[in-house]
Amino acid sequence: MKKVYVIITQTHTGVAGVIRKFGKTKYNHAAISLDKDLSQMYAFARVKHKSILLGRMVKENMYRYSLGKYNYVGSAIYELDITDEQYRQLSEKITSMFREGDYLYNLFSVMMTPVMGGFSTYKSFSCVEFVLYLLKGMGYDIASPLYTYRPDDFTWLLRDHLIFEGNLLEFCPDDTVDSEYFSPLSVKDCLKSVGVPCRLLYRMIFKRKLGVV
Repeated sequence: MKKVYVIITQTHTGVAGVIRKFGKTKYNHAAISLDKDLSQMYAFARVKHKSILLGRMVKENMYRYSLGKYNYVGSAIYELDITDEQYRQLSEKITSMFREGDYLYNLFSVMMTPVMGGFSTYKSFSCVEFVLYLLKGMGYDIASPLYTYRPDDFTWLLRDHLIFEGNLLEFCPDDTVDSEYFSPLSVKDCLKSVGVPCRLLYRMIFKRKLGVV
């Protein structure tokens, strides 16, 4: 038997504050970890702090959540029991998606959520969609379309699995400086950022029936 962890948080970026305010939610971000010390924690989020458009699957750490300056990160952590085989498949799926690099952050869906409730986009995930996609693959009953859920929904979806609620930095100290996350945007980063909206629009128009595969 193995364990995996779902983490929902209140992060400190400006976008996070907007999401909580207009979405009327307590939490704005979700991630999944393959270990309890959160050293193998993955989510869909921006690649660098200043790259709002350039989002994809990333490996996260406490420094990203605290931005290296805040001493409180609101959170709730859920511990799930899975079989050795489920863990192997989950680990392989995450590794495959991370290496492929073709998955995008479902930016337009997140932006439109307060207006029209979001939508599915081919090979694109919000942080919540990503975690639910993995849970569904492990056999969890996710009844509604993935894009309809919000971070706060984990508080009832996984309510029987809660092991921690409070300051995430007390559960896992911020002891690693993520210099890459705060590094300046390169020319390559800027070019990729410009291309993201076009790629998303293409997938929304020409691959809309394919969903988030």
